[in-house]
Amino acid sequence: MVKTPVGWSGGIRVDDKVNQTSFVWSPGLKDTDSDGIEPGRSQSGFAVFRPELPGVARTYMQGRIAEPWGLDNVPDTPFWSQKVDEIQDQDYLLVPVLAPVISIPEPYNGAELARRLRSHAQTWVKYGHATPDALARLNRQFDVLIPALETGNKSSARTAVVSMLTEAFTHHHGMTHDKADEDDDEHDGQPLALGTRRIRVRTQSRLTGSPRALIFNLRYVLHRMQ
Repeated sequence: MVKTPVGWSGGIRVDDKVNQTSFVWSPGLKDTDSDGIEPGRSQSGFAVFRPELPGVARTYMQGRIAEPWGLDNVPDTPFWSQKVDEIQDQDYLLVPVLAPVISIPEPYNGAELARRLRSHAQTWVKYGHATPDALARLNRQFDVLIPALETGNKSSARTAVVSMLTEAFTHHHGMTHDKADEDDDEHDGQPLALGTRRIRVRTQSRLTGSPRALIFNLRYVLHRMQ
Protein backbone atom coordinates (compact mmCIF):
# COMPACT_ATOMS: atom_id res chain seq x y z
CA MET A 1 0.00 0.00 0.00
CA VAL A 2 1.31 3.44 -0.96
CA LYS A 3 -0.10 6.32 1.07
CA THR A 4 -0.04 9.86 -0.28
CA PRO A 5 -0.78 13.27 1.29
CA VAL A 6 -3.48 15.56 -0.10
CA GLY A 7 -2.37 17.37 -3.26
CA TRP A 8 -0.08 14.57 -4.42
CA SER A 9 -0.46 11.45 -6.54
CA GLY A 10 1.33 8.21 -5.78
CA GLY A 11 1.75 4.69 -7.04
CA ILE A 12 4.08 1.87 -7.99
CA ARG A 13 6.11 1.69 -11.21
CA VAL A 14 7.57 -1.63 -12.37
CA ASP A 15 10.34 -1.86 -14.98
CA ASP A 16 10.69 -5.52 -15.96
CA LYS A 17 13.65 -4.81 -18.27
CA VAL A 18 15.92 -3.81 -15.38
CA ASN A 19 14.03 -5.80 -12.69
CA GLN A 20 13.25 -2.64 -10.73
CA THR A 21 10.21 -1.50 -8.77
CA SER A 22 9.80 2.16 -7.80
CA PHE A 23 7.44 3.90 -5.41
CA VAL A 24 6.55 7.23 -7.02
CA TRP A 25 5.07 10.42 -5.59
CA SER A 26 4.48 13.53 -7.67
CA PRO A 27 2.45 16.77 -7.31
CA GLY A 28 -1.13 16.47 -8.50
CA LEU A 29 -2.39 18.01 -11.73
CA LYS A 30 -5.20 20.14 -10.29
CA ASP A 31 -4.71 23.90 -9.96
CA THR A 32 -5.28 23.56 -6.21
CA ASP A 33 -2.71 20.77 -5.82
CA SER A 34 0.76 21.12 -4.40
CA ASP A 35 3.68 22.34 -6.53
CA GLY A 36 6.02 20.24 -4.39
CA ILE A 37 7.83 20.80 -1.11
CA GLU A 38 9.37 24.24 -0.71
CA PRO A 39 13.08 24.47 0.18
CA GLY A 40 13.53 24.37 3.94
CA ARG A 41 10.08 22.86 4.53
CA SER A 42 8.98 19.30 5.22
CA GLN A 43 5.81 17.31 4.66
CA SER A 44 4.47 14.12 6.19
CA GLY A 45 2.03 11.59 4.78
CA PHE A 46 4.28 9.64 2.40
CA ALA A 47 4.30 5.97 3.39
CA VAL A 48 4.80 2.50 1.97
CA PHE A 49 3.35 -0.55 3.71
CA ARG A 50 5.06 -3.76 2.62
CA PRO A 51 6.03 -7.05 4.33
CA GLU A 52 9.72 -6.91 3.33
CA LEU A 53 12.55 -5.95 5.67
CA PRO A 54 14.27 -2.59 5.17
CA GLY A 55 17.30 -2.11 3.01
CA VAL A 56 19.05 0.86 1.44
CA ALA A 57 17.56 2.25 -1.75
CA ARG A 58 17.99 5.52 -3.63
CA THR A 59 15.33 8.16 -4.04
CA TYR A 60 15.26 10.38 -7.12
CA MET A 61 14.27 13.82 -5.82
CA GLN A 62 13.44 16.46 -8.41
CA GLY A 63 13.41 20.20 -7.83
CA ARG A 64 10.23 22.07 -6.98
CA ILE A 65 8.67 24.02 -9.85
CA ALA A 66 5.28 25.66 -10.15
CA GLU A 67 4.86 24.61 -13.79
CA PRO A 68 6.51 21.18 -14.14
CA TRP A 69 5.45 20.75 -17.79
CA GLY A 70 6.57 24.23 -18.90
CA LEU A 71 9.80 22.96 -20.44
CA ASP A 72 7.77 21.46 -23.28
CA ASN A 73 6.80 24.93 -24.50
CA VAL A 74 10.24 26.40 -25.24
CA PRO A 75 11.24 27.03 -28.87
CA ASP A 76 12.32 23.92 -30.76
CA THR A 77 15.84 25.08 -31.59
CA PRO A 78 19.25 23.53 -30.86
CA PHE A 79 20.05 26.31 -28.36
CA TRP A 80 16.90 25.84 -26.26
CA SER A 81 17.01 22.06 -26.57
CA GLN A 82 20.49 22.16 -25.04
CA LYS A 83 19.30 24.44 -22.23
CA VAL A 84 16.39 22.11 -21.44
CA ASP A 85 18.77 19.14 -21.32
CA GLU A 86 21.06 21.03 -18.92
CA ILE A 87 18.17 21.87 -16.60
CA GLN A 88 16.89 18.30 -16.57
CA ASP A 89 20.38 16.87 -16.01
CA GLN A 90 20.90 19.07 -12.93
CA ASP A 91 17.39 19.24 -11.50
CA TYR A 92 17.53 16.21 -9.20
CA LEU A 93 19.35 14.51 -6.35
CA LEU A 94 19.81 10.82 -5.59
CA VAL A 95 19.27 10.43 -1.84
CA PRO A 96 19.80 7.19 0.13
CA VAL A 97 16.70 6.06 2.03
CA LEU A 98 15.44 2.97 3.81
CA ALA A 99 12.88 1.02 1.79
CA PRO A 100 11.19 -2.42 1.97
CA VAL A 101 13.49 -4.38 -0.33
CA ILE A 102 14.52 -7.63 1.44
CA SER A 103 11.87 -10.34 1.28
CA ILE A 104 11.45 -12.80 4.16
CA PRO A 105 11.58 -16.46 3.08
CA GLU A 106 8.29 -18.37 3.24
CA PRO A 107 8.37 -20.72 5.01
CA TYR A 108 10.87 -18.92 7.22
CA ASN A 109 14.49 -19.98 6.92
CA GLY A 110 17.04 -18.02 8.95
CA ALA A 111 20.04 -19.06 6.84
CA GLU A 112 18.30 -18.07 3.62
CA LEU A 113 17.34 -14.69 5.11
CA ALA A 114 20.96 -14.14 6.17
CA ARG A 115 22.05 -14.91 2.59
CA ARG A 116 19.61 -12.29 1.32
CA LEU A 117 20.92 -9.74 3.83
CA ARG A 118 24.47 -10.51 2.70
CA SER A 119 23.53 -10.17 -0.97
CA HIS A 120 21.91 -6.78 -0.35
CA ALA A 121 24.95 -5.55 1.59
CA GLN A 122 27.15 -6.13 -1.49
CA THR A 123 25.49 -3.09 -3.15
CA TRP A 124 26.57 -0.68 -0.41
CA VAL A 125 30.08 -0.02 -1.69
CA LYS A 126 28.81 0.82 -5.18
CA TYR A 127 26.52 3.53 -3.82
CA GLY A 128 28.88 4.80 -1.11
CA HIS A 129 27.02 3.37 1.89
CA ALA A 130 30.01 1.33 3.13
CA THR A 131 33.74 1.13 2.54
CA PRO A 132 35.27 -2.01 1.03
CA ASP A 133 37.07 -2.74 4.32
CA ALA A 134 33.89 -2.44 6.38
CA LEU A 135 31.99 -4.66 3.95
CA ALA A 136 34.77 -7.25 4.06
CA ARG A 137 34.50 -7.40 7.87
CA LEU A 138 30.74 -7.85 7.64
CA ASN A 139 31.12 -10.57 5.02
CA ARG A 140 33.43 -12.54 7.30
CA GLN A 141 30.74 -12.52 9.97
CA PHE A 142 28.05 -13.49 7.45
CA ASP A 143 30.27 -16.45 6.56
CA VAL A 144 29.98 -17.49 10.23
CA LEU A 145 26.31 -16.58 10.69
CA ILE A 146 24.88 -18.44 7.69
CA PRO A 147 26.27 -21.93 8.49
CA ALA A 148 25.51 -21.39 12.18
CA LEU A 149 21.86 -20.78 11.32
CA GLU A 150 21.86 -23.79 8.98
CA THR A 151 23.06 -26.08 11.77
CA GLY A 152 21.06 -24.45 14.58
CA ASN A 153 24.17 -23.26 16.43
CA LYS A 154 22.59 -20.34 18.30
CA SER A 155 25.75 -19.44 20.22
CA SER A 156 27.87 -18.98 17.09
CA ALA A 157 25.03 -17.17 15.34
CA ARG A 158 24.64 -14.69 18.20
CA THR A 159 28.40 -14.10 18.32
CA ALA A 160 28.43 -13.27 14.61
CA VAL A 161 25.44 -10.94 14.99
CA VAL A 162 27.07 -9.10 17.91
CA SER A 163 30.24 -8.62 15.84
CA MET A 164 28.22 -7.10 12.99
CA LEU A 165 26.31 -4.85 15.36
CA THR A 166 29.60 -3.70 16.85
CA GLU A 167 30.82 -2.83 13.35
CA ALA A 168 27.68 -0.78 12.74
CA PHE A 169 27.91 1.01 16.10
CA THR A 170 31.62 1.85 15.69
CA HIS A 171 30.89 4.43 13.00
CA HIS A 172 27.99 6.13 14.80
CA HIS A 173 28.44 8.06 18.01
CA GLY A 174 25.88 7.28 20.70
CA MET A 175 25.01 3.74 19.65
CA THR A 176 25.94 0.71 21.76
CA HIS A 177 24.85 -2.86 22.32
CA ASP A 178 24.60 -4.62 25.66
CA LYS A 179 23.89 -8.11 26.86
CA ALA A 180 20.49 -8.11 28.46
CA ASP A 181 21.57 -10.94 30.75
CA GLU A 182 22.72 -14.55 30.47
CA ASP A 183 21.03 -16.03 27.43
CA ASP A 184 22.15 -19.39 26.16
CA ASP A 185 20.66 -22.83 25.64
CA GLU A 186 20.58 -23.44 29.40
CA HIS A 187 19.73 -19.92 30.62
CA ASP A 188 17.17 -17.93 28.64
CA GLY A 189 17.28 -14.17 29.15
CA GLN A 190 14.17 -12.09 29.66
CA PRO A 191 12.65 -10.63 26.48
CA LEU A 192 13.40 -6.98 25.81
CA ALA A 193 11.11 -4.40 24.21
CA LEU A 194 10.28 -5.08 20.55
CA GLY A 195 10.34 -8.80 21.29
CA THR A 196 14.11 -9.26 21.03
CA ARG A 197 16.61 -10.80 23.47
CA ARG A 198 20.20 -10.15 24.39
CA ILE A 199 20.69 -7.05 22.23
CA ARG A 200 19.63 -3.58 23.29
CA VAL A 201 20.09 -0.66 20.89
CA ARG A 202 20.46 2.84 22.29
CA THR A 203 20.67 5.86 20.04
CA GLN A 204 21.19 9.50 20.91
CA SER A 205 20.81 10.79 17.38
CA ARG A 206 18.72 9.95 14.33
CA LEU A 207 20.46 7.50 12.03
CA THR A 208 19.81 6.65 8.40
CA GLY A 209 21.39 4.44 5.79
CA SER A 210 22.94 0.98 5.83
CA PRO A 211 23.81 0.70 9.58
CA ARG A 212 20.25 1.39 10.65
CA ALA A 213 18.84 -1.18 8.22
CA LEU A 214 21.47 -3.71 9.25
CA ILE A 215 20.72 -3.26 12.95
CA PHE A 216 16.97 -3.64 12.42
CA ASN A 217 17.38 -6.76 10.29
CA LEU A 218 19.87 -8.44 12.62
CA ARG A 219 17.50 -7.84 15.53
CA TYR A 220 14.80 -9.54 13.45
CA VAL A 221 17.09 -12.55 12.91
CA LEU A 222 17.67 -12.77 16.67
CA HIS A 223 13.96 -12.50 17.34
CA ARG A 224 13.19 -15.41 14.99
CA MET A 225 15.88 -17.51 16.72
CA GLN A 226 13.93 -17.51 20.00
